[in-house]
Amino acid sequence: EHTASCNVTVVALIHNILLDQTTFKLNKGQGHQFIAIYDPPDTTEDKTVIWSSSDPTVAVVDNGGMLLAIAPGNTTITAKVGNHTATCDVRIRDTYTITTAAIGNGSVSPGGLVVEDNTITLIATPITGHHFVSWTDNDGNVVNTATYTYSPNKSTKWTALFKIDTYDNTQVTIPTDTAGGTATVSPAAPYTYGQTVTYSATPAKGYHFVNWTSNKGNVETRQTFDWILTGPIIWTPHFEGNLYTVQATGKSPEKDAG
Repeated sequence: EHTASCNVTVVALIHNILLDQTTFKLNKGQGHQFIAIYDPPDTTEDKTVIWSSSDPTVAVVDNGGMLLAIAPGNTTITAKVGNHTATCDVRIRDTYTITTAAIGNGSVSPGGLVVEDNTITLIATPITGHHFVSWTDNDGNVVNTATYTYSPNKSTKWTALFKIDTYDNTQVTIPTDTAGGTATVSPAAPYTYGQTVTYSATPAKGYHFVNWTSNKGNVETRQTFDWILTGPIIWTPHFEGNLYTVQATGKSPEKDAG
């Protein structure tokens, strides 16, 4: 009639721990919540995690596994539970502020915040009658393409230079072999977009002015006219020889008296 008993507790020991990430990249100023994974998941051992960062100047981690990215660089986050550890290699990437500006008549892309290893595309667009010349950054680097894609390694300001279109005397001209007269364009080259020039035609003796025609299909009937330049153009004057009506009258000779 006598009994004895013993309460037995079966302990599920921790065999291993893992982290939800083993390697990843994070931007400066960002955070990440680490999650510790236990094997077995139903362990009855103490699951308190001790967190640490190999380089707290790069990133820190609190007692709850929340990481905060401090500065660009590399660090290893370690989670320790008893005699078990798990690690994650973290790369903290820098961020750069790229600003843009324009000199002259044109527009530029607004720039922005760029993460290390990523690219940004700068776009310069001149207004009508102007052209892009170059991009220049704060260090004096020059890029001659209006659309420029690159990976920044620092914050900087890019300035786009625009200039007005110009034309020489081969682009704004008149033929030199105009038959039946002469022609002039004034003032002399060089010319700029939007400038007003004057064309004048003078027929030679025995000729008269007909009209002007351009290589773009324009027709002008005024002998002297003003033209606003919007690009290269060649005006040709046309002359024709004068026509005359000649009227002759005859007189019959008088008959001899007889």
